Amino acid sequence: MDSIGENIRKIRVLLGIKQAVMAKMLKLSVNFYGKIERNEVDIKTERLAQIARIFDIDLIYIINFNLFLENLKGKPSDLEVKQD
Repeated sequence: MDSIGENIRKIRVLLGIKQAVMAKMLKLSVNFYGKIERNEVDIKTERLAQIARIFDIDLIYIINFNLFLENLKGKPSDLEVKQD
């Protein structure tokens, strides 16, 4: 199972959101936001909930990326995630 930071990155890329946009919405520096995606910092539940709201998804999908893929409407569950 991938880490929460990796899942955040995968979902962000699938949704077509740039790191700089996420950082701005979260009122963080791009550098610090990148650390979240690389699991270099601990992330609080409140921050995870904020990210889930930005993505407009349930928090469980950040924790379980496979569940996120299974619930994508009209998209195959074997989507390949591109590196950002």
